[in-house]
Amino acid sequence: MNDLTKQILLWVALAVILLAIFSQFGMRTGQPTTIDYSQFLTEVKSSSIESVTLKGEIIEGKRRSGDPFVTYNPETGKPQSTCTMIITEANDFVAGVHDRVPVILEEKQFDEWLDNGVVPTSLLKVLKPAGERILACHPVSKRVNSSRADGDDATLITEVAL
Repeated sequence: MNDLTKQILLWVALAVILLAIFSQFGMRTGQPTTIDYSQFLTEVKSSSIESVTLKGEIIEGKRRSGDPFVTYNPETGKPQSTCTMIITEANDFVAGVHDRVPVILEEKQFDEWLDNGVVPTSLLKVLKPAGERILACHPVSKRVNSSRADGDDATLITEVAL
């Protein structure tokens, strides 16, 4: 083998090694990686997602590692309307009945809660038990606990005498 052939083989070997290293560790190009919706849900559950933005039918986001991603709702291709119940410890009023309650926002807190520009950690101050005068308590029918009760029956929550 002559010297030129050895140099070419050396450069090819070096290029292959560098390509393998970059493939293994990835080069961050700033372009979002397309991920499956199920992978997105898994990463949300493991707290790997830092932020999410809904843009029409596209769900874009950024992982805590800084890597951007994009995904789509597999059923509709569109974002879904969802609901989350946030639970906190019971206030003194409810503590005699249960040890926890849903967070209930007061009207004066609505605008701040719905403001997309607010830093999420600043909202922690509203995730506390409702004020003592927000809730009411009165006895209702024991039928309210039955799975056989008709959910449209308004008498389930009508106050009853003890």
